Amino acid sequence: MSSFLWNDNTDMYSPPGAGYDQVDVSACTARGIRVSHVPTAVDDATADTNMFLILGALRGFNAGMCALRESQWRGNPLPRLGHDPQGKTLGILGMGGIGRNVRDKALAFGMTVQYHNRKKLNEEVAGRATYVEFDELLSTSDVISLNLPLNVNSPTWTSFFPAMCGQLNVVGWAGQDKTHHLRIRIRQDERRRRDRQHRERSRHGRGSARASARQRESVLVRSGRV
Repeated sequence: MSSFLWNDNTDMYSPPGAGYDQVDVSACTARGIRVSHVPTAVDDATADTNMFLILGALRGFNAGMCALRESQWRGNPLPRLGHDPQGKTLGILGMGGIGRNVRDKALAFGMTVQYHNRKKLNEEVAGRATYVEFDELLSTSDVISLNLPLNVNSPTWTSFFPAMCGQLNVVGWAGQDKTHHLRIRIRQDERRRRDRQHRERSRHGRGSARASARQRESVLVRSGRV
């Protein structure tokens, strides 16, 4: 928080959102400043941004933008193919107000929605989202949306990578510091995967070229031209 808050006239501080992990609550308490938050005011706006990140992850928008900025828009190297949201399974971790808003938006894009929460919601509140256990959420979701606060109890997500399906996209909005490092790790894993595919294609290409050369030589021998 800015230093302008530390004066005798400040009685309360409320960040404009659901999260308050960026606020030093202990420092505020020591100065007699009460801390609050507005858990529903920006649910819709946050879910909009979340869907933007989900579509960007599926379509590979960031890779395209980076290539454009680096003047590599002519298809060298070839961009990763994007994916349609229709038919993909979205796993929502944290089915609060923002999570339910993301659910509604994802359903409009033709996605199937499942969720994991501390407590299973009743059917009316859960809507068209199916409750699953945490391990199942990791192993069966195409995209996972992290809609939960960042605190000392937040898990270290890299430890769950082995349980996640191969083409998983993870999008985080609440708790940006934690999910920023997660996105970096995912980009690194994706880069290594593309490098492996490129090496395999190169080896396959060389093998195909040698096979074609042998085949041409065999045809020439049979025809008596060699």
